Amino acid sequence: MLSANMKKTLETVNDKCKEIALEISSKKHIFLCGIGLGEIIAKEGSLKLKEMTYLHCQSINLDEISNNFYTYLLKNPKLPVIFIVLDHQPEKEAFLEQITLLKSKLDFLPIIVTDAKDTALLSKLEELSSSRLIKVQRSGASLSALLCVIPLQRLAYELTLALGYHPDKPRSLAKELTT
Repeated sequence: MLSANMKKTLETVNDKCKEIALEISSKKHIFLCGIGLGEIIAKEGSLKLKEMTYLHCQSINLDEISNNFYTYLLKNPKLPVIFIVLDHQPEKEAFLEQITLLKSKLDFLPIIVTDAKDTALLSKLEELSSSRLIKVQRSGASLSALLCVIPLQRLAYELTLALGYHPDKPRSLAKELTT
């Protein structure tokens, strides 16, 4: 079941990640936001993006956003902000309200990664992110979280290619053990 869900996820996210990578390839900063398990996924995605693209990537718990973040987005419009919205999270409605509030006050490019199946929730997410909604297969709490990492890794790969770097030979990252 895991391999089938991973395969289906890869089939659905590849083109979307390539499209988003081309759209954000001129940006120098990327923020990833989540709550709970979504924050852990955001940290993993941030690390992968940093390693491969050499861009400033930072994960933020949406509950702990400070005025510094608001000020930064105000001074740097159209920055990509990736939100991880998991269907099983009890606080997802509050999370959506925070994203809506941010979008009403600030000018940024929202990208949403979700495992939601509920059509009402998906329509809200699509409205918030325009064409930058990445859906993965809903497969239970832990497996869905694992599947949400795949589009972030794919986005890192596509963004690396868009920036003209070689994804298999990152600078300053040892890929072998030396003795």
